[in-house]
Amino acid sequence: MIDTLPPHKVEQRDASRAQENNDRRIGSSFGFLGTLLLLAIVSVVLGTRVYHQKTALAEARAQLDQANYTATQAQADLGATKAQVSALQALIVNEQGQRSDLQSQLDQARAQSAGLGTQLSLEHTSRADLQAQLDKARAHSAGVEAQLERATSQASDYKGQLDEARTLAADSHAQLEKAQADLARVHPLVVQAGQLPLTASFEKSFWDQGFTLHIGNPGPAALTLKITISGPNGTRAQAAAIESRASLSVPGLPPGEKVVIESEGFDPLSLTAR
Repeated sequence: MIDTLPPHKVEQRDASRAQENNDRRIGSSFGFLGTLLLLAIVSVVLGTRVYHQKTALAEARAQLDQANYTATQAQADLGATKAQVSALQALIVNEQGQRSDLQSQLDQARAQSAGLGTQLSLEHTSRADLQAQLDKARAHSAGVEAQLERATSQASDYKGQLDEARTLAADSHAQLEKAQADLARVHPLVVQAGQLPLTASFEKSFWDQGFTLHIGNPGPAALTLKITISGPNGTRAQAAAIESRASLSVPGLPPGEKVVIESEGFDPLSLTAR
């Protein structure tokens, strides 16, 4: 059996269902609007926060850029300051070196000044000594002039004596030549006797210089001689060679000195300076 509802109840049921559906739709619409409104509010809040954050980030970036620029400028200033400090240090070192050099030059100048002062004192002393020596030299010159005058007078006397000595020497030379001629005539006999074929004579030297021994070889052959001189001054010997028809002299013999003339193959010839 099928139950059937009256028509008015069916309409009421449909109306209540429609009302319920409408209420549901209205509730859903309000919920959706509320959700949208909430989302809008959240979006506004979030957008505001994001804007503020972007603004703060932009300001932070600007401050960072300013800080970087300031740091770069400070770094450049620091480099320039370091360069200036280095330059100042170099100038200080250079100035210290110059000061040291100037101090060294000053010390040298002081030392030179002290040395010049000492030299000046020595020069004054030396000048006084030179003046004294000059005075002595002038006095000595006067004495020498007097001695020169006396020597000139003595020289005149000595000239006369020299002329006399030259005359005596000429006479002695003539006598020597005569003796050599005589010896030449007796030379073979002398050789056979073993005597030296020599002529020997002493000449008194002037100016108190003792005697001069004149030795002549009138023979036809050269002779090699050994001359030994002995006296108060000791003994000395000398070798000499005398050619044929030649002569040699031994000066500076004090009176009394012994002279021994030797030659191989002949007897020694002994003489005394007088």
